[in-house]
Amino acid sequence: MPLPRHGLAPADPCPVLAHMRIVLMTLAVAAGFYVVVLAFLYFSQARIVYYPDAHVHANPGNLALPFEEVDLVSGDARIHGWFVPGDSGRPVVLFCHGNAGNIADRLEALQDIHESGLSVLIFDYAGYGKSTGPLGEEQTYSDAAAAYAWLLDRGFEPADVIIYGRSLGAAVAAHVAQDKSVRAIVLETPFTSLADVAAVHYAWAPTSLLLRIRYDAREYLQNAKAPITIIHSPDDRIIPFSLGQALYESAPEPRRFIQTSGGHNAFTPIDWDLILERRQSGS
Repeated sequence: MPLPRHGLAPADPCPVLAHMRIVLMTLAVAAGFYVVVLAFLYFSQARIVYYPDAHVHANPGNLALPFEEVDLVSGDARIHGWFVPGDSGRPVVLFCHGNAGNIADRLEALQDIHESGLSVLIFDYAGYGKSTGPLGEEQTYSDAAAAYAWLLDRGFEPADVIIYGRSLGAAVAAHVAQDKSVRAIVLETPFTSLADVAAVHYAWAPTSLLLRIRYDAREYLQNAKAPITIIHSPDDRIIPFSLGQALYESAPEPRRFIQTSGGHNAFTPIDWDLILERRQSGS
C-alpha cells in the first residue's frame, strides 16, 4: 500500500463511522447538558419554589382597615403578621398566602374578608416581608402552626377558625388542618402535590425523583375533619384546573367545589357566608 503523500494522513476509509462518531459526540454533549440542568433543578429548588419580597410596601391602614402588628415565634424564626378584627362573635380567617411577594400584596383579599364581618390573621413565612429565618417547607408549616396558636391565645376557639390557603398556601393550610381542629378549610387555586405541578411544567425531567420539597396537599387532607371548600378557575395557567379537581375528588366529605374565572393571580371575592354553612354540597 503506498504511503500518503507529503506525510498527510489517509482519508477515512469509512464515512459512516465518521458520521457515527459525530452523532455519538453530539449525544454525549446533549446528555451532559441534560445532567447539568437536572442538577440545577435539584440544588436550586428553593429558588424555584419561593419568591419572597422583603419590602412591605403597604399595610391595611392604606385601605382604612383597623389592624394590629403581630409578632410570632416559629422555631428560630420571627414571624410578622397583621390581625384585622371583624365583628364581635364572628369567626376568624387564618390566611396562608402563596409563594410570591408578601402580605402587603394581599390587601384586597383582607378587605373582602373584613367586609364579611370576619376577623383575619395573615402572616409572612420566614424569609418573606419582615419575617426572619430560613426558607423551607417545614418552616412554612411551623409558621402556620404558630399563627394558629396565636389565635387560640387571643381567645378564639378552634370552632371559630377558618383555615384559608391560596396556591402554595393551600398545601400549608391543609397541613395545619390535618391535626388541628378548625371550623372550615378553604383552598383556592390549590394543587394535589408540588410534584404534580412540576410534572406539568417540567415534563421533560424526572421531577418525582428530583423534588425534595413536596407540599403534598392531597395526603394532608385525608385526615381533615372540617368541611372543605376548593376554589379554582379553568383559566389558571400556573396551577392547572385539573389538579384542583383531582384534589377535590380525593378529599373527604363534606366538601364543595366552586368554579371561578380568571388567571392564577386574579382576585375573586369569596362568599364567606356560604363557606360558613355547616353542610357542604358538590360543585
